[in-house]
Amino acid sequence: MIVLPLILALPILLWDSGDSFFFTEKIRNWVDSGKDSKTFFVEYVVKNVNYYAAGRILLYISIAWLTIILMHHSFIKKWKGNVIGLFCVIGIIFCFLFLNGNPDFYFPFMVPAIVLAPAYWLGLSLFSEKS
Repeated sequence: MIVLPLILALPILLWDSGDSFFFTEKIRNWVDSGKDSKTFFVEYVVKNVNYYAAGRILLYISIAWLTIILMHHSFIKKWKGNVIGLFCVIGIIFCFLFLNGNPDFYFPFMVPAIVLAPAYWLGLSLFSEKS
């Protein structure tokens, strides 16, 4: 169950990473063509919004599911798992609000580094447990 969302997310996230790598070049070309840099973000994100959100939602689901499994087997404390799970649920909600056409919800939960924060906290929780 946990591998399926990760397998589905992999091509989206690989594309997203490559796309982000060329972000600076794309904005430079946008400005060099005479367009306003303030309009770049809205135009750029709107084209790829479904892919961005799908990849992030799948990551949030995977992290939440792994957290539930680890809590069930007592590898992490329930309060830590609940905080991570709550963060993932809020992230999924923000992604859906963003998908409904409101670009104001891009920050903070659609930012790629923030999506990986629950996985980082989950890792820290595992390392901090004594048993």
